[in-house]
Amino acid sequence: GFSKPPNQEMRSTQELAVIPLNAEHTEWYGFLAISPTVDTRVAFQTTEAGHVDVKSLCIDEHLAREMRVEGQLLSQRLEGAARAPGIAAFLNELKQILQVFHHKLGQDDADEEVAVDAKHCTRRLGLFEALGWDKIQDISDDLNCVTLRMGDTGGREHQVTISLPPRFPLQAPVVEADLPRPFVVPWMNSSASKRWQDGGKGCDMPAAEHLRDVLGSLVEELELFQDFWSCVEDMDSNLWVLEPTDYARDRSSCFRRFVVEAHVALIVRLDPLHPRRIPEELRFMGPESLVQPLRVRLNQGLRDWRLDQTPRENLEQLLGMHFPARTAEQSNQDDFSAECGICYSYRLDDPSGGPAQIPERFCDNAKCRRAYHVGCLYEWLHALPTCRVFFDNIFGECPYCNEVISVKTVR
Repeated sequence: GFSKPPNQEMRSTQELAVIPLNAEHTEWYGFLAISPTVDTRVAFQTTEAGHVDVKSLCIDEHLAREMRVEGQLLSQRLEGAARAPGIAAFLNELKQILQVFHHKLGQDDADEEVAVDAKHCTRRLGLFEALGWDKIQDISDDLNCVTLRMGDTGGREHQVTISLPPRFPLQAPVVEADLPRPFVVPWMNSSASKRWQDGGKGCDMPAAEHLRDVLGSLVEELELFQDFWSCVEDMDSNLWVLEPTDYARDRSSCFRRFVVEAHVALIVRLDPLHPRRIPEELRFMGPESLVQPLRVRLNQGLRDWRLDQTPRENLEQLLGMHFPARTAEQSNQDDFSAECGICYSYRLDDPSGGPAQIPERFCDNAKCRRAYHVGCLYEWLHALPTCRVFFDNIFGECPYCNEVISVKTVR
């Protein structure tokens, strides 16, 4: 445990709420009351002789900034107090100084508000000019968010949003872009951030230059996905895409659900870094009687997948068919709809926070072919007085055609 300090030392530290952190009484931490309602944190170290090491002093940042502004005169006052025996004289001197600063900050808030806003605007406009006014599409009213237009080598235009946090540039900006994977913002390392926080001395680049580096990294990131977007655009141009519904502007999506034939759709999920490889997901959606032959044909042909062809070209070749494209004449959307016939939605959120459900059970009646979420169909059949349960399946009537339909019991 700690050895007991002299009575005077204990009395002073208790009054000022500062305690030793080690048995040698060389490291101290606590709070100083600088007003009836405001305490400020303080930490410092002492020498073996018991004098305070002024250079080790740490206080709240807004007060520390004021102390740095005062400069040498203030340092001399603290150094003089630190030479006194014990820490009481130093703490009392520090408390008086901080009380003055706290009062000054309160009085100056109203006067400085306009000046601070003007300085904030000047800095932000300087940053935006460095980014390039020709790229800027929109700026938020508080100047903390800017939207840019950026082109890539494929002639595509991308919308990029940069949000500047309250502690910028000590804190990295948040960058949102239509990329198929999250963009990791390259920012200052901890040592550069510390130099900046200490007043900027030795900090090798200003904020504007750091932001330009971020845009440079983003340009490199865009180049990584040129082939991915080409493969996706090939599907969008030649297939009847059902999902995502806003596929023309959604460059972040790695999957497509498109029509294969009447009542059958295929979900394809690409690896954005290797889009011409066999997709990460290939899943047929539709009645089992229609899906099973297609699934067998595809699995048998995957060994012939060619990396010099797009995923669409490979799939059409392996299945021996030409997928339909969306045209004005093809208006029977019901033949390709996979919305649940009970809840009338495609994606059903999981109350427990798991992945959303999609319709996976289809009526086998050729005149019906309705799709259902497993959970929705189970609840529907379970409520029927005529339902029957055999092993892990519950049987009943299709809500639309009254033909027999079954689903595995939900556990």
